[in-house]
Amino acid sequence: MHSPMTRGSSASFLSRLYPMPRPYLWEEDWHRWHHRDLAHMDVSALHREGRRVQSRLDHDHDRHDRAWLAERLAAVRHALMGKGKGANDAP
Repeated sequence: MHSPMTRGSSASFLSRLYPMPRPYLWEEDWHRWHHRDLAHMDVSALHREGRRVQSRLDHDHDRHDRAWLAERLAAVRHALMGKGKGANDAP
């Protein structure tokens, strides 16, 4: 799923920014992996989630992680739009 070290950023640093879900170990992570948790978040929680995902994207250079993180960020933005927030308000 992801490498232990990515170009200068340790795995523990990246995990503190935003831990990658482990969908085969935890049911909660399976829901997060498929973005099913976003429907239960309010606007403030979605904004926080978007900022945390973006922060991880800014530092993680692993292509597999980045692919999922980009998908997650798009899902957060979509969820915000569904709650009546415009694209300018997205994280």
